[in-house]
Formats: sequence, C-alpha cells, structure tokens
Amino acid sequence: MTKRHLKLAIMILIISAVIFSINKCQEVKEEKLEEVEEISWYEFALRFFELGTYYERLEDGSIETHFFPTDRTQPKVDRWKLAAEVFPFVEYPEDLISENRWVEAFDLLENLLYEYDDYYESKDEEEEEQETLVTDEDVEGFIESNEVSDNLQQAFEEAGIDYDWDDR
Repeated sequence: MTKRHLKLAIMILIISAVIFSINKCQEVKEEKLEEVEEISWYEFALRFFELGTYYERLEDGSIETHFFPTDRTQPKVDRWKLAAEVFPFVEYPEDLISENRWVEAFDLLENLLYEYDDYYESKDEEEEEQETLVTDEDVEGFIESNEVSDNLQQAFEEAGIDYDWDDR
C-alpha cells in the first residue's frame, strides 16, 4: 500500500469516527430529552393532584419515585368522580387511583379532556344553534381547583346535583 492510500484510509477512518461520534451524541441528547419530558409529565401529575412523594434507592443505584395522596388530593378525586357522574366524556379510573398509579390517571384525564376539546371545537364551528356546552377548561378547573363556571353549574342542575362549591 502506498503512502497515498494509507493517508486516504486514515482520513476515511477519521471521518467515520467523527460521524459516529456525532450520531452517538445525538442519540444521547434525544434520550435525555425523553427523560426530561417524562419527568415534566410526572411533575404535572404531582402538582395537579398535590401528591406527596418519597424516593427509594434500588439495588442498581437508581432512584425510584413513589407518589401518595395527601389531604389535598382527596377533594380533587371526589370532584373527578362527580364530573364523571355528570359528563359522559369523563371517565373516573377507580383502579388507577386505588393503586396509586397517579401519572397514568393524570394521562387518562388529559387525554379525555383533549378529545372532548376537539368535540367542543367541532360544535363551535357548526353554524346551527348549539346547546350550551361546558368546556374542557371548565372541567379541568373544577377538578383541580373547584372553579365552577355558570355552564358547569347549569350542567350540575340539569343532572339533578345540588353542588354548593363554597363548601368544598
């Protein structure tokens, strides 16, 4: 092999190593981004339900996070149950909540509200006169912080529920 071929082979090896390194760095960045997104979703669930947390170090050295309900969690769960009784698009996941699977429960609620928002927006675009609808923000605000809009109050009354939101 001549010097020229040797230089060419070394250049190809160097370029290949650089390309491999760039690809590997990109993979690591994507993994970190996914991890950050997952942690952020956990934080949303934690804040929404006002959960407590405790941490457990596993044998492999990693840390596992556990969530548990606090005294401020139960009123939110009760309001979610009530919303499920009134609105057919709201599902109350008793099994997830009883098993402390709060992130999955939060994910379910967010998906239900997202789907309902699509329905609400489609009704809003229709030109014909429409019924008074409760928005997804009304339901989420009710579950999270006991906010009762006029439309929500009307829906409770129509369902035969006398909800006095001042007492909750």
